[in-house]
Amino acid sequence: MEYQNNQTQELLEKAFKQGYWDDAKQVVKRGEKLWEAPVKMRVEKLSPLLLDLTCNNMSKKPVSVLEYCKSHKANVVGIYFNAFGEKHVDSFFSRLNLPEGIGKLRINIIPNAFQAPVMWTLLPWLRYKTPKEWRDEQLVMFKDLREQAKSQGMENTAVGWINIVDQQGRVRWQAHGTPKDHEIDSIHKHVAQLSQ
Repeated sequence: MEYQNNQTQELLEKAFKQGYWDDAKQVVKRGEKLWEAPVKMRVEKLSPLLLDLTCNNMSKKPVSVLEYCKSHKANVVGIYFNAFGEKHVDSFFSRLNLPEGIGKLRINIIPNAFQAPVMWTLLPWLRYKTPKEWRDEQLVMFKDLREQAKSQGMENTAVGWINIVDQQGRVRWQAHGTPKDHEIDSIHKHVAQLSQ
């Protein structure tokens, strides 16, 4: 019993030290573009592995994200934790003109334990709302992965993130927020480079 109380106390202390709304406050202060994406890709050796997830797509099939990425030479993976971030990811994908054979995933991570049951009951409606051509690439994960995302460079979970992932599952380039023209150009250039 005392062990559980100590664990609960540690969790509460951590929650108070790092506020639940810190990411949203940062966006309010600095805007949705915390920094502009670099022009160049990261070197493979310095690139972190993408989150190793297995989650269901909107066609109700389990997808291993790393295995999916390893089956394509280049991948564009959008990750978001809320509706605000979803708009960012969608704004990137709507401007991309990717050739055949490029992996595309949109991952909706539901980190909030109170929100998860509501989202779970809304899944049939979300499937209906998702365009048919997106259903295989739209994934949903009910787990708090904010700390793992931050360790991979996705430092603010209030915004949506776009990642270019190579065939080894390494995140070679990242952007967030609403896309700038040069970021769209960079995605096309880097995807073409990895596809060779």
